[in-house]
Amino acid sequence: MMLTLSAATLISQIRPTVESLRDGDYRYRDSFAIDRPFREIQFRKQDRYITGSDSDKRTGKSYCFRGIPQQNNIINITVARSKFPQKQHRKPSGN
Repeated sequence: MMLTLSAATLISQIRPTVESLRDGDYRYRDSFAIDRPFREIQFRKQDRYITGSDSDKRTGKSYCFRGIPQQNNIINITVARSKFPQKQHRKPSGN
């Protein structure tokens, strides 16, 4: 699996790549319009690793990941899968 952060405009091409960012916390969002669903990636870059979450408000899907930045790609990704407990169904008590 590979995650790619792509630039929306030519102006953004002068910005640094994910790989060249300093260690710290970052957020990427594909839209800042309040009335529009969006995709948001929050991540922390520390040493040579990226750890973060990818949330798509259009689909409601989200996941956490860890990988190694390579230019504007993240390679060798490990994705955390959530397991939700099944609902416990109560049996009606008989009188």
